[in-house]
Amino acid sequence: MDENPDLASKRDFARVDVHLKARFLVLERPVYALLRDQIHRSPSIWGPEEEESLRELASTALSSPNGLLARAILDLANQIARMRARLEERDGPMQVAELLNLSGSGGLLDTGGVMLATGALLDLRIEDDASSLPPLRVLAEVVRQDRPQAGQYGLRFVAIHRQDQERLIRYIYDLQRQALRGDQGAPE
Repeated sequence: MDENPDLASKRDFARVDVHLKARFLVLERPVYALLRDQIHRSPSIWGPEEEESLRELASTALSSPNGLLARAILDLANQIARMRARLEERDGPMQVAELLNLSGSGGLLDTGGVMLATGALLDLRIEDDASSLPPLRVLAEVVRQDRPQAGQYGLRFVAIHRQDQERLIRYIYDLQRQALRGDQGAPE
């Protein structure tokens, strides 16, 4: 298996417990190879130009009471990105799952009882409306079966757009900062 050079050198990411909605599709090797190349060549789900203009608009709206307008703009941007990701499901419907922990290079996936083999390659979409994490698309490999009867599998991310990985790491650090402060909720 080819490793993503961006991820291979960054094995020591922080890991946090989460409950994030996700969807996945098991990929055949030829499809995986095409998607891996596509993820590295194409813009992330949030293209840089779209994200930058939405973030600029949100920052100008921060002067509104409690930043409600800024939050509404970012929520709308998240919804648009999620709809776009769902429209891109050309290979069939995806299975619903939940990420139970997460790092910049992998996580623990609960498939709700769907059985996966070690070495299986997944097209994984992390899309949780209740979270401040923007939608992400990741190609992942099942590296271990934590509780296969319950459908829990350890994943290693093998392809993720650099900007998406940066968003993911920021999200993880936000969760860690909140835990250190004693906050209970997800980052705002």
